[in-house]
Amino acid sequence: GQMALHPYRYVTSLEQLGRLREEPFFNLNSPGAGPTCRCKLPIDTWRRIDVGLHILAADQVSRRDIRITLTRKGCAPDTFYHQGACLEHCPTFFYPQSFNWRCGKCNRHCEFCEHWHHCLRCERNTTMYSYELGEGGTCGQVRVHAYKVYYDLAQYLAAGCAALVALYAFVCAAC
Repeated sequence: GQMALHPYRYVTSLEQLGRLREEPFFNLNSPGAGPTCRCKLPIDTWRRIDVGLHILAADQVSRRDIRITLTRKGCAPDTFYHQGACLEHCPTFFYPQSFNWRCGKCNRHCEFCEHWHHCLRCERNTTMYSYELGEGGTCGQVRVHAYKVYYDLAQYLAAGCAALVALYAFVCAAC
C-alpha cells in the first residue's frame, strides 16, 4: 500500500545507508594467528543476510569459502525503530510506518503527519518565516516582512526596559 505509492519517501534500510568497514588488527591472544581483519556492516531490524567469507592462503592455491547467515530481530511488538532505539511512539517530525515498524520522516516543514505527504500540523512560526498548511496536506513556507525582525526585537527590548524601570522604582521606594 503505502510503500508502493511513494517508495522513495520511506526510511532506507541500514544495509543501504551503511558501508562495509574493514579493520585490520593482530590477535594477541592467539599466538601465530597473524594479521586478522574485522568487518562491520550494519544490519537492519527484522533482516536476514548471508555473509560470504572467501579465505585465500598465502600460497595463493589453498582456499576456503564459508557462508554464514545472520539474523537480527526487531523491536518488541507495537514499537517502532528510530535511530537505534525502539520507541512506543515516533518523535515529532516523524510518523509511524506500520508496514516495517520504523519511524519515517514527515515532509518538509511538517511537525505532525499521518504519512510523509499528509501533514496534520506545520512547524511553529519563526521570526523570519511563517508556515501554512495547504490543501494537499503539505506545509508552505512564507517569508515574513523583513522589518518584522526589528519589531520583535523592539518588543523584547521594551519588555526588558519595563522590567528595569520597575526594579529601579522598587529599589528607590525602599530607600
